[in-house]
Amino acid sequence: MKKLTKTVIILIGILIVSCSSDDSNEQEPESSGLLERMEIQNTSTPYIYEFNYNDNNTINEIYFYNYFAGDRKDKFYYNNQGSIEYIESILLSNDQVVQTVNFNYNASNELISEIRIDNENNNEIIERGDYFYENGAFSCLNRCFDIECNSFQQICYEFDGNGNSYTTTYSDDNGQTLVQIDVSEFDNGKSAFFGSNLTEIRYLTNPALGFLIVNKNLISKEVTTYFATGGIQSEFQYDYTTEFNSSDLPTQITISSNQSADSTILYEYY
Repeated sequence: MKKLTKTVIILIGILIVSCSSDDSNEQEPESSGLLERMEIQNTSTPYIYEFNYNDNNTINEIYFYNYFAGDRKDKFYYNNQGSIEYIESILLSNDQVVQTVNFNYNASNELISEIRIDNENNNEIIERGDYFYENGAFSCLNRCFDIECNSFQQICYEFDGNGNSYTTTYSDDNGQTLVQIDVSEFDNGKSAFFGSNLTEIRYLTNPALGFLIVNKNLISKEVTTYFATGGIQSEFQYDYTTEFNSSDLPTQITISSNQSADSTILYEYY
């Protein structure tokens, strides 16, 4: 990952001079709002994400560190309309492309499908996602496990007037509900991904699963219910405590649960 070493040295020099000349004028430097680094602390070895941008502030590369399959990066490529055309996932150890995700759009430039390819296994298609819209707004995603989409998991969202999903439902291809996520409270602060333009992209590949960013505000309280076979279900309650910087962007989120140990997410900005 490119490091702006000279710029950092110059900024440090400026700060030293300004502090030594007048400590009373010390101010917090203004952030660009672009996410630079994210660290997820929920295991003995934290997961680290680092973000690089193009000149127009769109995502160029995302680096993933401490992932069990090896450190890697996602490289983003764009079409003439400025939307993501495909993403390459590259192992840092040998610079080998291990997965590619291709994106397709309709005439309104809405994302309608994604196709994930395993480059290490004869470019086999390992997953397909189909996106659906209702009244011009994104509503559901079918995550298919074969190219014909005979077997899939459907994820549907119900949104409030602020554009946040208060209910997310995961169902199998028989319509059986697997998981339901109910959000009772949102924080008014910005999402870290909103500050980094990732909500405009909306899809961020993750080495494990990939995740979709649909909320404009951060979650404060959430209940996740898992519906297992035989009618047995389990309920996880989550509380999110967020600390913000002067630009109203999150710097730390602590997630507490009634079923698991706390985890912390740290954010740094350019």
